[in-house]
Amino acid sequence: MKKWILFSFFASLVFSNSVLANDAPVLKKIDSITVKKGYIDDQFSISSDGKYLAYITVNSQGVAKLHIKSQEKRTEKVVEITKITDEPLKIFFMNNKYINLVAKSGKYKDFTFFDLQGKKVGNINKVTDMIHKHAAKLITVFTKIPRASSTTYLLNEYEIPNFKTPSSKSRLSTSAGDTFILDKQKLKVSYFTPDYHTALVRIIGGYDEKSDSRLPDKVGFYNVKTKKLKKGGRIANNAKWDKNAHVFKNNAGYSNIIQLKGTPAVDGINGTFRFTTGPQQWKKVSFDFKLGRFNFKTLVTEKRSSNHKLYFSLIIDPQNPIILKQLKSEKRFIHFFELNTKTGKTRKLGRIKAEQGFVRWRINNNILLVMNLSKNWKVGSNQLDIYKIK
Repeated sequence: MKKWILFSFFASLVFSNSVLANDAPVLKKIDSITVKKGYIDDQFSISSDGKYLAYITVNSQGVAKLHIKSQEKRTEKVVEITKITDEPLKIFFMNNKYINLVAKSGKYKDFTFFDLQGKKVGNINKVTDMIHKHAAKLITVFTKIPRASSTTYLLNEYEIPNFKTPSSKSRLSTSAGDTFILDKQKLKVSYFTPDYHTALVRIIGGYDEKSDSRLPDKVGFYNVKTKKLKKGGRIANNAKWDKNAHVFKNNAGYSNIIQLKGTPAVDGINGTFRFTTGPQQWKKVSFDFKLGRFNFKTLVTEKRSSNHKLYFSLIIDPQNPIILKQLKSEKRFIHFFELNTKTGKTRKLGRIKAEQGFVRWRINNNILLVMNLSKNWKVGSNQLDIYKIK
């Protein structure tokens, strides 16, 4: 009996050590940005070359300022943005030359562009979304205008740095039920591809007089710019199609969607861990870590990938089933990963201790920006930490 207890004790140690050995190293903090008065907003960014940081501070009087910090020269440009917003939806770099400040405008968004010196160089207002691919010269602006019995979709493109006049304009108008007629065929819009150039539609099946039945619907790819339709295969199950389309519609503008559903288990997961590789296309995520240790609800992913790299994070559940099996608990860490969107394989980037509360982060050029947020106050913090990923 004693031998069995001793064996179980050492087996538990080996199992626990194997879990820890599977972890990426704890990342080392290389710098911090702090404020004594007011706070740093929870939206911040780093250029893809890692040379510039952009963040916003708000003082006790509500004055908001955009900070553009050069990591190489250790200099900083500051411009007041109070009249634009003191609660940005997002902030990001474009081509390492411009900063895009996104603010809410009713049910739409306003985009304001600054150069690295803090000079305002343009704005595009009252739109639904804007997409800019890494290092691309074009930006795509998408606007959805819903009405009682119709919907209008606008697709405008701008050539950087001209943020005033679109280089191309396209429009798609639909009637009730988000349908429209093309070459005597009825089409129903389901969702748009990540670049908004193509509408995934259901080609409504016609009536077959011979069998006295309705023909099945088909998949369609409608190019908003060329106004041409490419037909796909039959939709075997409309309900399943609509359910899947709902996921894509709710994640509009995402280059790849990562979905983790189910219950954490000792051997990994009772559910699915997958990501999208294209419209209606899913692929399993291939991982080499103890997935059952994480709280699946803490999954956070970036909106867009670059060079087939998409970053995501998960936070350790201190009472996860793997450790709970040993009647133990472990510390709360946030782990960062890179997903290769071509192969589906993940790579561990590193981890940091996660205090109780929420975490905001951004990754670029092996630089990680992290802000710890309080459970009761998610607007910002007085500190923004900078880590180096090896």
